[in-house]
Amino acid sequence: MQVMHLQPLSLYIHFPYCLYKCQYCDFNSYAVKNDPTLYSEYVDGLIKELSFRCSLFDQTGQFFFPKKTKLKTIFFGGGTPSLMGAAQVERILNALSGYFEMSFQTEISLEANPKTIDKKNLNEFKMAGINRLSLGIQSLHDKYLGAFGRIHTAEEARQALGWAAETFSNWNADLMFGFPGQSMEEWKADLNELLDYQSPHLSCYSFTVEEGAPYAKLVHEKKAAMPHEEDQARMFKTTQLRILKTNLAKYEISNFAHPGFECRHNLAYWNYEPYLALGAGACGFFHQLRGANFGYRTTNFKSPQVYLKALASGDICFDTEFISQKTAMAEFMMMALRLSNGVNAENFEKFFGKSLSEQYPQILSRLREKQWMEKDGYRLTSEGLIFSNQAMAMFF
Repeated sequence: MQVMHLQPLSLYIHFPYCLYKCQYCDFNSYAVKNDPTLYSEYVDGLIKELSFRCSLFDQTGQFFFPKKTKLKTIFFGGGTPSLMGAAQVERILNALSGYFEMSFQTEISLEANPKTIDKKNLNEFKMAGINRLSLGIQSLHDKYLGAFGRIHTAEEARQALGWAAETFSNWNADLMFGFPGQSMEEWKADLNELLDYQSPHLSCYSFTVEEGAPYAKLVHEKKAAMPHEEDQARMFKTTQLRILKTNLAKYEISNFAHPGFECRHNLAYWNYEPYLALGAGACGFFHQLRGANFGYRTTNFKSPQVYLKALASGDICFDTEFISQKTAMAEFMMMALRLSNGVNAENFEKFFGKSLSEQYPQILSRLREKQWMEKDGYRLTSEGLIFSNQAMAMFF
């Protein structure tokens, strides 16, 4: 296999541990007691995987990742990566500097739970190299935080927001709307209060429950209810209209930012760019230069124990899935339709050698008939954004 080496590259690093698994979460995360030794051993494994990945060759004898390939973004996700502490983050970044080229322009993001941070360790993370913080606030009402397994209180969230604003110039806050039983007034109060902190980036997500989440089991057992889709749609519209009155600009279905503060790491996903991923359960994606497939995806073993055991034995710690051009085109559309700018037809043709309008004439026609896509260009309408999941599914 010969890989298309596109520079600079993005890197995702997965930290799978958290103190408590949220009821709606289906990410590859595992609740543990706070254990710095466990975290250190896991970071040992991450560094082993990094060394292994950077020693791999393609079929032409070239390294998959040539020495000093530039990293444009690094994202520590989880789980709760803020649990590992600044010293472990610094270890990882130091190890990366031996293989990749990083600069002050590299966006280095860390997800954090308000319960796991204070002003002191935020400064330590900053000194270690983190230059973008993403706070998982989710709600400023204790009844929803408690009901869905968040370990922080509303007051702790407010403290964390203040510390983030004091410490980082580039930071994000995550909020959720549409919890079962949540009123429009409660959501407006959350949104308005958070906007007072003037974060340069804001993510507002609809409450959803995937099949593997603990809350899904409660729903199946009729011990819990799902929110009404109509209520969530109204809250979505209210969110868009309220944020229009601020200096935050919408650039993706759920994401808003001051100019220049868009999350460059997530933009790499949405623009269908290649990225390396390290850690238990982490998924990477690469374009392929030649052959029948457009690219391939690597998925690391999900269990941290199995992942670390494979690395300790010198074995491969991931599975590889090849992506056909047909699948790649559908994935490209799914990602690009999330963006406020919509699908870039020139990029589609550059990637696949086919015209977008010729590849999907019937689907594009149906989207426009439903008034989900603008007549000129390839961007979802305000109505289409509400039904974005259905719109994207048409391409598969």
